[in-house]
Amino acid sequence: MKMYHTVMHRRVEASDDPARALAQAADGPRAVPRHSLPSKPEPFQPRRLTRLRHGRRTLVVNGRFRQRAVTGVERYATELVARLPEGVPLLGPDKRLAHPPLGHVWEQTGLPLEVGRDQVLWSPCNTGPARMRNHVVTIHDLSPIEHPEWFASNYGHWMRSLTRSLVKHSEHILVPSQFTRQRLIEVCGVRDDKITVVPNGVNPSFRDGRSGLTEEQRVRLGVPEGRYVLVLATVEPRKNLERVIEAFELVQRDHPDLSLVLAGSKGRASVFAHGDEAERLAGCEPVRLGYVADELIPRLYASASAFVYAPLYEGFGIPPLEAAAAGAPSVLSDIPPLRELGLTAAWVDPTDVDSVAAGIACQLNQPEHDEHSADTVIKAFSWDASAQLLVETLVGLGIGID
Repeated sequence: MKMYHTVMHRRVEASDDPARALAQAADGPRAVPRHSLPSKPEPFQPRRLTRLRHGRRTLVVNGRFRQRAVTGVERYATELVARLPEGVPLLGPDKRLAHPPLGHVWEQTGLPLEVGRDQVLWSPCNTGPARMRNHVVTIHDLSPIEHPEWFASNYGHWMRSLTRSLVKHSEHILVPSQFTRQRLIEVCGVRDDKITVVPNGVNPSFRDGRSGLTEEQRVRLGVPEGRYVLVLATVEPRKNLERVIEAFELVQRDHPDLSLVLAGSKGRASVFAHGDEAERLAGCEPVRLGYVADELIPRLYASASAFVYAPLYEGFGIPPLEAAAAGAPSVLSDIPPLRELGLTAAWVDPTDVDSVAAGIACQLNQPEHDEHSADTVIKAFSWDASAQLLVETLVGLGIGID
């Protein structure tokens, strides 16, 4: 007997001292790869912007992200930096200092010494020198502040303290969505004119994988024969994977041929408070792919009967864009930052297992991939356009790009 209900399917256009917190973070985080990203987008060459020399101050970039594995925020940084004019300096630590906690120490003590008085630093990945004034920082979301229960104690304490200091002292703040902008205003009291939205994008190469996985690629990845539901996410509390698995089990009663494929790594214990979730996932039935090469991700999306992305909280959400560009029918959390994307999807309540199950069942009955919708997504969320907006914002602050 089907227990899940109908789902909507429509389109919708610490005030603490950071230095003290850092000292307490004895074992800081290392980024966990969802899948690798080349240093420049493939297979095309990104369009670099022309040099802009307005203003006496010049731009330098916090390049610490280049020493880390690629997740969402590193992808944002990599794609946008690849489109800046050649010659913009990237400041990064020695490899010996690349990983936490030494990476945090370098960012707070060594990096500020490398930024000249006539330079402005852009930090694209949530962290940067806590008290630097000539500093533009990208804050992707406020999850450490709004949901401390999802993070390991030391890391959460450090990030809450650092984020509050960054938004107070930085000259300007970039965010990927209107949702994060509004949360900064409401939670941290940031002035509206201090924030600019520079959204994420999607690589056009995702359109090229619509033919799906070949038999050889299926075997190599370990993807089972027949239909599958895809979940692509790091195993961490806000990704809500336990409810997704429970929802899939309900749907599988009516579709016994269906498999659940989970691609992504487990988040580091020094970053996330996994609790019982990791233990629950360790005994579940999905096919665990772990690391998947970047060139195979579009085909993995395209071959899926449905893609499920049901987080409890996000600042933006790149995977739904990727899935849409690859033509995968999507089941998405009905939360504000994902609604901003304007995608066609089965919108579900991520806290309700029946709702998620209904969304999956709905998408299993969808016709062939919507190529028109995929092309629209790629055009609407262009990394080139985001890079142009970034540069215009910096120039508006009187920052030249040499």
